[in-house]
Amino acid sequence: MIGSGRASVAAAADLSRAFVEDMGDSAPSSVYALASLGSFGAHTQNQERDLHKWVRQLYNINLSTFDVQCDMQVDNMPGLQKVTIPFLLPHELFDVLAGVGKLQWSLSVTGGRSGPEIRQFWEHLFKQEEWENHPARFLRYIQRDRLIPVAFHIDGVEFYANTEHYVWSLQSVFTTGEVWDVKFPICIVPHSWMNKKSVKEAMHSTVARVTTWSMRCALKGKAPERGPYGEVLHGTRGEQAGKTLASGYHFAYFGFKADAKARKECHRFDRTYGHNKICECCFAERPNKDGDPLLTFKNFYPNAAHMMTELSHSEYLQSSATHSPWENMPGFHVKSCFRDPMHTIFLGTAKEITASCLGYWCRNGYILGNDLHEQLRAISRKQKEDCKAAGLHGTFKTYTPSNTGLDPANQFPELGSGFKAASVKTSLWFHAKLAGEIYAENPEDTWFGWQQKTFRNAISCHFVQFCLVNREGVSAIDCPAQTSG
Repeated sequence: MIGSGRASVAAAADLSRAFVEDMGDSAPSSVYALASLGSFGAHTQNQERDLHKWVRQLYNINLSTFDVQCDMQVDNMPGLQKVTIPFLLPHELFDVLAGVGKLQWSLSVTGGRSGPEIRQFWEHLFKQEEWENHPARFLRYIQRDRLIPVAFHIDGVEFYANTEHYVWSLQSVFTTGEVWDVKFPICIVPHSWMNKKSVKEAMHSTVARVTTWSMRCALKGKAPERGPYGEVLHGTRGEQAGKTLASGYHFAYFGFKADAKARKECHRFDRTYGHNKICECCFAERPNKDGDPLLTFKNFYPNAAHMMTELSHSEYLQSSATHSPWENMPGFHVKSCFRDPMHTIFLGTAKEITASCLGYWCRNGYILGNDLHEQLRAISRKQKEDCKAAGLHGTFKTYTPSNTGLDPANQFPELGSGFKAASVKTSLWFHAKLAGEIYAENPEDTWFGWQQKTFRNAISCHFVQFCLVNREGVSAIDCPAQTSG
């Protein structure tokens, strides 16, 4: 309950003390331990501190931060200041997880997958362009059934109001579930400390350098003798130099996940959404007065000119004016820098598709109602009923002509900003279902077949973008959310 965020430490401790008072000596030891936090409630301000200390001792967690000195723009301080930025090193994190226990290892690393399943995943992956030259493929001392793919992620986070931070994190590709169990922050820096472009670029380079050094160790499966800058390691890290990590498991870079802004900043792409040339992997252009109309990205035909300019990884390296600080990461490939499905699909294309289909259904009389308001309300009621019956939970806003962009009628309807990604995901399932029902009653209108297929593709597109579905369309990993679509 505490780990998932559904209960605070204070609430759990109060409830445990009530149990102990009622049950006395027959109370379970785990409940008694929670009740003892803060000297059995005498010093409630110490409850969280006691819990952290207790958990570290109980599971023998010896994980400490790796501190790096960086020049930052500290709030209310003149000029640049030397600041100690703490890192959680990936190779040390994996080593600690291996020693916690089989349950946590399964939750946080393997996702319950067996050795043969992991081997099958890698054999499939090494056939793909993005990973065919991955170093892990050629290192003979690595057993593929003990090789874990790791994805990195960066995004902005507001822990408190008006206090945005950059958070770099990692996750095993095999895991899903509670974020506390599967996603681990490796570096957190206040946004306000990096307002200068030079400071931000230096910080991105530092994170990439430290993470690359640590992932080299994780790939080799051995603790390092020297630090990311060639410095001699002292203390516990020096004593553990050369030690086998994570019970003989190895960890390989799989890919990088970020939204468009973070991709641009982290990898310094010079062909992005902010340029006329919008793609780092080809020469597709947005329409502009100085551009070539044949290269416009709006042409989706197979013979479109930009389709003939797709760049390989080596061609990307040769054609880019600036280089990503992550290029030294073993296994880095420009095409494994994945698009962010939350923004491109659930907060982007899906909102336009949904609103367009609502307009098509209502204006062509496929939904009963005296006017557009009644028709949209009828769809909203049906959505809540069908999703509840299917066990899908979410906050479902009632559709109106204004929040769907249908009133006044315009060429580009779109769901308003009040529709969040989580609710759009569930709505896609419902709209695919509704499109199928209307198509069954109106088979002469073939548009419904295309609409249903479009919604289903949008549901599974997240997994396609994450490259877990192979080129022949056979799932390399069973994805419950994909099959539910």
